[in-house]
Amino acid sequence: MKHVSVLFGILTLLVACGAPALAAPSAGGQPGGAATAAGAAPSQPLTLRSALVSKTALAWPLLIAQSKGFFAEEGVAPDVVYISTAANLVQQLGAGSLDAGQVDSGAIIRAAEKGAPVQFVAGGISAALYRLMAQPEIKTAADLRGKTVTVDSPTGQPKYMTQLLLRALGLPDNDYSFVFSGSTTDRYQQLRSGAVAAAILTQPIDLRAEDEGYTMLGDIADVLSPWFFNAIEVNSDWARRNDEAVVRYLRAQIRAADLLYSNRADAVDVLAKATEVPVAEAEKTYDLYMRHKAVPERMAVSDEAIERVLAWMVEIDEFKQAPPPGRYVDRTYWEKATRGLPAN
Repeated sequence: MKHVSVLFGILTLLVACGAPALAAPSAGGQPGGAATAAGAAPSQPLTLRSALVSKTALAWPLLIAQSKGFFAEEGVAPDVVYISTAANLVQQLGAGSLDAGQVDSGAIIRAAEKGAPVQFVAGGISAALYRLMAQPEIKTAADLRGKTVTVDSPTGQPKYMTQLLLRALGLPDNDYSFVFSGSTTDRYQQLRSGAVAAAILTQPIDLRAEDEGYTMLGDIADVLSPWFFNAIEVNSDWARRNDEAVVRYLRAQIRAADLLYSNRADAVDVLAKATEVPVAEAEKTYDLYMRHKAVPERMAVSDEAIERVLAWMVEIDEFKQAPPPGRYVDRTYWEKATRGLPAN
Protein backbone atom coordinates (compact mmCIF):
# COMPACT_ATOMS: atom_id res chain seq x y z
CA MET A 1 0.00 0.00 0.00
CA LYS A 2 2.91 2.27 0.82
CA HIS A 3 4.34 1.65 -2.69
CA VAL A 4 1.02 2.52 -4.31
CA SER A 5 0.83 5.82 -2.40
CA VAL A 6 4.34 6.80 -3.46
CA LEU A 7 3.60 5.89 -7.09
CA PHE A 8 0.37 7.91 -7.02
CA GLY A 9 2.24 10.91 -5.61
CA ILE A 10 4.89 10.74 -8.35
CA LEU A 11 2.26 10.53 -11.08
CA THR A 12 0.38 13.50 -9.60
CA LEU A 13 3.58 15.57 -9.56
CA LEU A 14 4.41 14.69 -13.18
CA VAL A 15 0.94 15.68 -14.39
CA ALA A 16 1.11 18.98 -12.50
CA CYS A 17 4.54 19.83 -13.92
CA GLY A 18 3.69 18.86 -17.47
CA ALA A 19 0.28 20.50 -17.83
CA PRO A 20 0.42 23.45 -20.22
CA ALA A 21 -0.89 26.80 -18.99
CA LEU A 22 -3.83 28.31 -20.83
CA ALA A 23 -2.72 31.16 -23.10
CA ALA A 24 -4.16 34.56 -22.24
CA PRO A 25 -5.82 36.50 -25.08
CA SER A 26 -3.95 39.49 -26.43
CA ALA A 27 -4.77 42.76 -24.75
CA GLY A 28 -7.69 44.62 -26.24
CA GLY A 29 -8.58 41.72 -28.52
CA GLN A 30 -7.03 43.55 -31.47
CA PRO A 31 -6.43 41.57 -34.66
CA GLY A 32 -2.79 40.73 -35.27
CA GLY A 33 -2.00 40.86 -31.56
CA ALA A 34 1.29 39.95 -29.94
CA ALA A 35 0.16 36.39 -29.16
CA THR A 36 -0.32 35.54 -32.84
CA ALA A 37 2.54 37.56 -34.27
CA ALA A 38 5.41 37.10 -31.86
CA GLY A 39 4.60 34.54 -29.21
CA ALA A 40 4.48 35.48 -25.57
CA ALA A 41 5.79 38.91 -24.62
CA PRO A 42 8.70 38.99 -22.16
CA SER A 43 7.78 39.20 -18.46
CA GLN A 44 9.55 42.57 -18.34
CA PRO A 45 9.08 44.79 -21.43
CA LEU A 46 12.16 45.46 -23.50
CA THR A 47 13.17 49.12 -23.38
CA LEU A 48 14.56 51.58 -25.89
CA ARG A 49 15.07 55.33 -26.21
CA SER A 50 13.33 56.90 -29.19
CA ALA A 51 12.80 60.46 -30.41
CA LEU A 52 10.72 62.60 -32.75
CA VAL A 53 11.15 66.24 -33.73
CA SER A 54 7.55 67.09 -32.86
CA LYS A 55 4.23 65.40 -32.12
CA THR A 56 2.38 65.55 -35.43
CA ALA A 57 0.70 63.22 -37.91
CA LEU A 58 4.16 62.48 -39.34
CA ALA A 59 4.45 59.86 -36.58
CA TRP A 60 0.83 58.69 -36.70
CA PRO A 61 1.56 54.93 -36.39
CA LEU A 62 3.68 55.56 -33.30
CA LEU A 63 0.89 57.64 -31.75
CA ILE A 64 -1.61 54.85 -32.49
CA ALA A 65 0.72 52.20 -31.05
CA GLN A 66 1.01 54.23 -27.85
CA SER A 67 -2.72 54.92 -27.56
CA LYS A 68 -3.94 51.42 -28.41
CA GLY A 69 -1.44 49.60 -26.22
CA PHE A 70 0.33 47.87 -29.11
CA PHE A 71 3.77 48.51 -27.63
CA ALA A 72 2.69 46.89 -24.36
CA GLU A 73 1.17 43.94 -26.22
CA GLU A 74 4.41 43.43 -28.10
CA GLY A 75 6.45 43.56 -24.90
CA VAL A 76 8.41 46.73 -25.60
CA ALA A 77 8.41 50.04 -23.71
CA PRO A 78 9.84 52.88 -25.80
CA ASP A 79 10.74 56.07 -23.96
CA VAL A 80 9.75 58.64 -26.60
CA VAL A 81 11.17 62.15 -26.29
CA TYR A 82 10.92 65.23 -28.52
CA ILE A 83 14.02 66.98 -29.86
CA SER A 84 13.38 70.23 -31.68
CA THR A 85 15.74 69.82 -34.66
CA ALA A 86 16.60 66.94 -36.96
CA ALA A 87 20.32 67.72 -36.63
CA ASN A 88 20.25 67.31 -32.85
CA LEU A 89 18.19 64.13 -33.04
CA VAL A 90 20.54 62.52 -35.56
CA GLN A 91 23.60 63.57 -33.58
CA GLN A 92 22.22 61.90 -30.45
CA LEU A 93 21.19 58.80 -32.38
CA GLY A 94 24.63 58.42 -33.89
CA ALA A 95 26.32 58.98 -30.52
CA GLY A 96 24.22 56.28 -28.85
CA SER A 97 22.22 58.61 -26.60
CA LEU A 98 19.16 57.43 -28.54
CA ASP A 99 18.39 53.96 -29.87
CA ALA A 100 15.76 54.85 -32.49
CA GLY A 101 14.10 57.82 -34.11
CA GLN A 102 11.91 59.06 -36.93
CA VAL A 103 13.35 62.04 -38.73
CA ASP A 104 14.20 63.70 -42.07
CA SER A 105 15.73 60.96 -44.25
CA GLY A 106 18.32 63.33 -45.73
CA ALA A 107 19.76 63.99 -42.29
CA ILE A 108 20.21 60.24 -41.72
CA ILE A 109 21.87 59.74 -45.10
CA ARG A 110 24.33 62.57 -44.37
CA ALA A 111 25.16 61.10 -40.97
CA ALA A 112 25.69 57.63 -42.44
CA GLU A 113 28.04 59.07 -45.06
CA LYS A 114 30.11 60.58 -42.25
CA GLY A 115 30.42 57.20 -40.58
CA ALA A 116 27.63 57.41 -37.98
CA PRO A 117 26.13 54.00 -37.10
CA VAL A 118 22.60 54.82 -38.30
CA GLN A 119 20.30 52.87 -40.65
CA PHE A 120 16.71 52.92 -41.85
CA VAL A 121 14.77 49.86 -40.68
CA ALA A 122 11.19 50.69 -41.72
CA GLY A 123 9.25 53.26 -43.68
CA GLY A 124 7.60 56.28 -42.14
CA ILE A 125 6.21 58.85 -44.55
CA SER A 126 6.62 58.36 -48.30
CA ALA A 127 4.97 61.58 -49.43
CA ALA A 128 6.00 65.22 -49.16
CA LEU A 129 3.20 66.16 -46.77
CA TYR A 130 3.83 69.85 -46.44
CA ARG A 131 1.84 72.82 -47.57
CA LEU A 132 3.03 76.41 -47.92
CA MET A 133 0.88 78.71 -45.80
CA ALA A 134 1.07 82.49 -46.15
CA GLN A 135 -0.27 85.61 -44.50
CA PRO A 136 -3.88 86.40 -45.49
CA GLU A 137 -2.85 89.31 -47.71
CA ILE A 138 -0.54 87.02 -49.73
CA LYS A 139 -2.76 85.59 -52.46
CA THR A 140 -0.28 84.19 -54.97
CA ALA A 141 3.35 83.09 -55.07
CA ALA A 142 4.23 86.35 -56.80
CA ASP A 143 3.17 88.21 -53.64
CA LEU A 144 6.14 86.63 -51.83
CA ARG A 145 8.62 88.57 -53.94
CA GLY A 146 11.07 90.32 -51.58
CA LYS A 147 9.59 88.62 -48.52
CA THR A 148 10.70 85.94 -46.03
CA VAL A 149 9.68 82.28 -45.82
CA THR A 150 10.45 80.05 -42.81
CA VAL A 151 11.63 76.47 -43.32
CA ASP A 152 13.40 73.94 -41.10
CA SER A 153 17.09 74.38 -41.93
CA PRO A 154 19.50 75.45 -44.70
CA THR A 155 19.99 71.82 -45.85
CA GLY A 156 16.66 70.23 -44.93
CA GLN A 157 14.09 68.74 -47.26
CA PRO A 158 11.40 71.39 -46.55
CA LYS A 159 13.64 74.11 -48.01
CA TYR A 160 14.05 72.12 -51.22
CA MET A 161 10.33 71.34 -51.31
CA THR A 162 9.48 75.03 -50.93
CA GLN A 163 11.84 75.96 -53.75
CA LEU A 164 10.32 73.30 -56.04
CA LEU A 165 6.81 74.49 -55.32
CA LEU A 166 7.58 78.18 -55.82
CA ARG A 167 9.51 77.47 -59.03
CA ALA A 168 6.46 75.58 -60.30
CA LEU A 169 4.37 78.63 -59.37
CA GLY A 170 6.70 80.94 -61.31
CA LEU A 171 8.75 82.46 -58.48
CA PRO A 172 12.57 82.15 -58.86
CA ASP A 173 14.73 81.23 -55.86
CA ASN A 174 16.38 84.65 -55.65
CA ASP A 175 13.08 86.54 -55.36
CA TYR A 176 12.56 85.70 -51.67
CA SER A 177 14.64 84.78 -48.62
CA PHE A 178 14.62 82.08 -45.96
CA VAL A 179 14.78 82.01 -42.18
CA PHE A 180 15.07 78.74 -40.27
CA SER A 181 13.11 77.13 -37.45
CA GLY A 182 13.22 73.43 -36.62
CA SER A 183 9.62 72.35 -36.04
CA THR A 184 6.23 72.92 -37.64
CA THR A 185 4.94 74.27 -34.32
CA ASP A 186 7.70 76.89 -34.17
CA ARG A 187 7.17 77.93 -37.79
CA TYR A 188 3.44 78.26 -37.19
CA GLN A 189 4.16 80.64 -34.31
CA GLN A 190 6.44 82.69 -36.57
CA LEU A 191 3.61 82.94 -39.09
CA ARG A 192 1.08 83.96 -36.45
CA SER A 193 3.41 86.59 -35.01
CA GLY A 194 3.81 88.20 -38.42
CA ALA A 195 7.58 87.62 -38.39
CA VAL A 196 7.42 85.84 -41.77
CA ALA A 197 5.31 86.10 -44.89
CA ALA A 198 4.95 82.34 -45.29
CA ALA A 199 5.77 79.06 -43.55
CA ILE A 200 6.13 75.47 -44.67
CA LEU A 201 3.82 73.48 -42.35
CA THR A 202 2.64 69.92 -41.97
CA GLN A 203 -0.55 68.40 -40.59
CA PRO A 204 -2.58 69.17 -38.69
CA ILE A 205 -1.05 72.62 -38.07
CA ASP A 206 -1.37 73.68 -41.72
CA LEU A 207 -5.10 72.88 -41.62
CA ARG A 208 -5.51 74.98 -38.49
CA ALA A 209 -3.74 77.88 -40.19
CA GLU A 210 -6.02 77.53 -43.20
CA ASP A 211 -9.11 77.63 -40.98
CA GLU A 212 -7.72 80.79 -39.35
CA GLY A 213 -7.61 82.56 -42.71
CA TYR A 214 -4.02 82.05 -43.81
CA THR A 215 -3.55 81.45 -47.54
CA MET A 216 -2.64 77.98 -48.78
CA LEU A 217 -0.25 78.65 -51.66
CA GLY A 218 0.41 75.05 -52.61
CA ASP A 219 0.57 71.36 -51.65
CA ILE A 220 4.12 69.98 -51.93
CA ALA A 221 2.87 66.42 -52.55
CA ASP A 222 1.28 67.61 -55.79
CA VAL A 223 4.70 68.45 -57.23
CA LEU A 224 6.88 65.85 -55.49
CA SER A 225 5.82 62.21 -55.17
CA PRO A 226 6.88 59.62 -54.11
CA TRP A 227 9.29 61.04 -51.56
CA PHE A 228 11.15 59.30 -48.75
CA PHE A 229 10.40 62.06 -46.29
CA ASN A 230 11.07 60.27 -43.04
CA ALA A 231 11.50 56.72 -41.77
CA ILE A 232 12.19 54.73 -38.65
CA GLU A 233 15.91 54.52 -38.08
CA VAL A 234 18.11 52.98 -35.41
CA ASN A 235 21.59 53.17 -34.03
CA SER A 236 22.86 50.08 -35.83
CA ASP A 237 25.41 49.17 -33.15
CA TRP A 238 22.66 49.13 -30.52
CA ALA A 239 20.24 47.32 -32.84
CA ARG A 240 22.62 44.41 -33.44
CA ARG A 241 22.74 43.85 -29.68
CA ASN A 242 18.98 44.31 -29.24
CA ASP A 243 17.42 42.58 -32.21
CA GLU A 244 14.24 41.56 -30.38
CA ALA A 245 13.57 45.06 -29.08
CA VAL A 246 13.81 46.48 -32.61
CA VAL A 247 11.51 43.80 -34.03
CA ARG A 248 8.86 44.32 -31.34
CA TYR A 249 9.11 48.12 -31.69
CA LEU A 250 8.51 47.84 -35.44
CA ARG A 251 5.76 45.24 -35.17
CA ALA A 252 3.71 47.47 -32.87
CA GLN A 253 3.89 50.31 -35.39
CA ILE A 254 3.19 48.08 -38.39
CA ARG A 255 0.02 46.92 -36.65
CA ALA A 256 -0.78 50.59 -36.00
CA ALA A 257 -0.31 51.39 -39.70
CA ASP A 258 -2.77 48.60 -40.53
CA LEU A 259 -5.27 50.22 -38.17
CA LEU A 260 -4.64 53.62 -39.76
CA TYR A 261 -5.85 52.30 -43.10
CA SER A 262 -8.68 50.14 -41.78
CA ASN A 263 -10.27 52.24 -39.04
CA ARG A 264 -10.74 55.93 -39.83
CA ALA A 265 -12.66 56.72 -36.65
CA ASP A 266 -10.02 55.29 -34.31
CA ALA A 267 -7.12 56.84 -36.24
CA VAL A 268 -8.77 60.28 -36.20
CA ASP A 269 -9.52 59.98 -32.49
CA VAL A 270 -5.90 59.13 -31.69
CA LEU A 271 -4.52 62.06 -33.69
CA ALA A 272 -7.00 64.55 -32.26
CA LYS A 273 -6.18 63.57 -28.68
CA ALA A 274 -2.41 63.16 -29.10
CA THR A 275 -1.87 66.46 -30.90
CA GLU A 276 -4.71 68.34 -29.14
CA VAL A 277 -6.43 69.45 -32.33
CA PRO A 278 -10.14 69.56 -33.12
CA VAL A 279 -11.59 66.38 -34.58
CA ALA A 280 -12.43 68.24 -37.79
CA GLU A 281 -8.71 69.01 -38.31
CA ALA A 282 -7.78 65.41 -37.65
CA GLU A 283 -10.40 64.23 -40.16
CA LYS A 284 -9.01 66.55 -42.85
CA THR A 285 -5.52 65.28 -42.08
CA TYR A 286 -6.69 61.69 -42.42
CA ASP A 287 -8.29 62.37 -45.81
CA LEU A 288 -5.10 64.07 -47.03
CA TYR A 289 -2.97 61.11 -45.88
CA MET A 290 -5.25 58.66 -47.62
CA ARG A 291 -5.24 60.72 -50.84
CA HIS A 292 -1.43 60.69 -50.98
CA LYS A 293 -0.96 57.16 -49.48
CA ALA A 294 1.36 58.89 -47.05
CA VAL A 295 2.20 55.93 -44.83
CA PRO A 296 3.56 53.07 -46.94
CA GLU A 297 1.73 49.76 -46.69
CA ARG A 298 3.07 47.79 -43.74
CA MET A 299 5.64 50.60 -43.35
CA ALA A 300 7.83 49.07 -46.04
CA VAL A 301 10.89 50.98 -47.27
CA SER A 302 10.60 52.09 -50.91
CA ASP A 303 13.82 52.17 -52.94
CA GLU A 304 12.10 54.43 -55.48
CA ALA A 305 11.30 57.00 -52.80
CA ILE A 306 14.89 56.89 -51.47
CA GLU A 307 16.19 57.35 -55.02
CA ARG A 308 14.22 60.60 -55.28
CA VAL A 309 15.91 61.92 -52.15
CA LEU A 310 19.34 60.84 -53.40
CA ALA A 311 18.68 62.57 -56.73
CA TRP A 312 17.93 65.77 -54.82
CA MET A 313 21.19 65.38 -52.90
CA VAL A 314 23.03 65.07 -56.21
CA GLU A 315 21.28 68.23 -57.41
CA ILE A 316 22.52 70.18 -54.38
CA ASP A 317 26.06 68.80 -54.86
CA GLU A 318 26.16 66.50 -51.85
CA PHE A 319 26.91 63.56 -54.15
CA LYS A 320 28.52 63.43 -57.57
CA GLN A 321 26.56 60.26 -58.25
CA ALA A 322 23.67 58.81 -56.29
CA PRO A 323 24.66 55.82 -54.11
CA PRO A 324 22.49 52.69 -54.13
CA PRO A 325 19.54 53.00 -51.69
CA GLY A 326 20.48 49.70 -50.02
CA ARG A 327 23.55 51.34 -48.50
CA TYR A 328 21.32 52.99 -45.90
CA VAL A 329 18.73 50.27 -45.21
CA ASP A 330 18.62 47.10 -43.13
CA ARG A 331 15.34 45.31 -43.88
CA THR A 332 15.99 42.25 -41.73
CA TYR A 333 14.23 43.68 -38.66
CA TRP A 334 11.18 44.67 -40.74
CA GLU A 335 11.06 41.22 -42.31
CA LYS A 336 11.02 39.60 -38.87
CA ALA A 337 8.43 42.10 -37.61
CA THR A 338 5.98 41.37 -40.44
CA ARG A 339 6.39 37.60 -40.24
CA GLY A 340 3.23 36.00 -38.87
CA LEU A 341 1.05 39.12 -39.03
CA PRO A 342 -2.37 38.50 -40.57
CA ALA A 343 -2.92 39.72 -44.12
CA ASN A 344 -4.29 43.23 -44.25
